[in-house]
Amino acid sequence: MIKATVEECRLAYGALRRINEEVRLPQKPAWRVSRLMGKLKPVVAAFEETQLKLFRDAGGTEDGRGITLKAPERGDDEASEAFEAKMQEYRDAIGRLNDELRALNREDNEIDYDPLPMDLFVDSDKIPEEKRMRFSANDFMDCGPFLKE
Repeated sequence: MIKATVEECRLAYGALRRINEEVRLPQKPAWRVSRLMGKLKPVVAAFEETQLKLFRDAGGTEDGRGITLKAPERGDDEASEAFEAKMQEYRDAIGRLNDELRALNREDNEIDYDPLPMDLFVDSDKIPEEKRMRFSANDFMDCGPFLKE
């Protein structure tokens, strides 16, 4: 069982996805990586769904790239005080949204899987140099609690 926050799950899912797509993994590591990704995907999907709802609730509108929160525009004959009140309301909504997203990212999860051992990603000495697995240190760092030595 792996205990991790939503943020750790999201980071690990992205790193494992990059590893899965960019590195020619042997059969056993490929299988273990894909199974762990399957365990993380529901957490990531739930976060994304909740994130969209929070953005919509904060007044976000969908465009071709996602949801955008647009700052209020000042009307031609709108008084400064009225516009500043709208801007303060907008800033407060953004602050609440950020607080809710931070809290969501800090939520704990238990993933029913064992951490992947680092030696799973070591090539045999018999593998030619050009066919060896190549990894990013950032991907390993992003895997956090999902890797063990």
